[in-house]
Order: sequence, then C-alpha cells, then structure tokens
Amino acid sequence: MENYDLAWAAGFFDGEGWAAPRERGVAARINQAGLDGMPEVLVKFQRIVGVGRLKGPLLKEGKRPLYYWETTSRTDLIHVADLIGPWLGPVKRAEFQRNVHQMLVNVEIAYWNLYNSYWQLYSQEQGMRQAYEAWKINLARYNAGRASIADLAQTRGQYELFRGQRLQALSDLQENERQLRALLQFPSEDGTRIV
Repeated sequence: MENYDLAWAAGFFDGEGWAAPRERGVAARINQAGLDGMPEVLVKFQRIVGVGRLKGPLLKEGKRPLYYWETTSRTDLIHVADLIGPWLGPVKRAEFQRNVHQMLVNVEIAYWNLYNSYWQLYSQEQGMRQAYEAWKINLARYNAGRASIADLAQTRGQYELFRGQRLQALSDLQENERQLRALLQFPSEDGTRIV
C-alpha cells in the first residue's frame, strides 16, 4: 500500500471517523450520506485498510440515505490504528490509543473476574461437601436416637444453603465467561473453557 493512500485514509478518518468503547469492546465508524448508493470514498477507505464492513443505507424521513464503514473487531481496530496511526492528527491518534487501551483493560478485568469466579465456585463446592457430610453424620445420629430432629433439620438447612450458593457461583462463573468471550469476540459456547 502506498504511503499516499494511507495518508489519505488517515485524513479521511481524522475528519469523518470516530472510535469509541461499546458494551462489548470497541468500534470505529465513518458515516457518509449519499443519494447515488454507497459513496466511493467509503469503498476506497475499506480497500486501503483492508478490513471493516460497508453498511447502509439507513433511511430517515427528510434526510439523505446514510452509508457507513464500520469495524467492531478488536483485531481489525488495532490493524487500522497501526496502519493509519502515523498519519492521524494528535487528537484522533489519542482517541484511538485511549479506546484500544480501554478495550485491553476491559479484557483484563473480565479475565480476573472469571478467574475469581472459579475460586468462588471451588470454595462453595467445598462448603457444600462439608455441609453434606455433616448432614449425613447427623442423619446417622438421628437414626440411632442420639440427635434431635431440630439438629437434623439445621444441618440439612445448612447443606441446602451451601448448595444454593454453589449454584449461584456456577451461574456467576458462566456469566463472567460469557462476558469475556464477548469482549474477545469468541463464540458464546464452543465446548471449551477459557481459564
């Protein structure tokens, strides 16, 4: 790719584009209105950077049809930033760097949340196992006439409490893994664990 084309793409993005964090990562976009179909400048920009999707038209009454180039892929956004970054103005370059950095921080936080979820699940499983053993012991004591029904009910209640906490920990783990997968743009389920 010629430096001229990269400089043109950087100037076009600098003037018309934006990058911003989203719920599931980050996105970059360039909007263009056009009456004659997809604007040639968007097609040229996509050809130069080699990534992203061309979309449109978005139609609103009283306005020209809106077309746009967009990327929501983390790897594509980093590719665009690396490709046109040297030619961007300082404000747009800082915007790109801030958004990529924020995306990486979000991935790191999601990873550690998932890691913590595994430990929470482990500790809840240990508590549930111990409560189950205590219930079994009290059941044997009750059957032998050495424990009251109140003692048996209390240990059964503790077991059920730990069991419910384990199920909640498992649900939290699955949610944290779903969030990390979304940030990494992995399939929501592929039969494997991330951590």
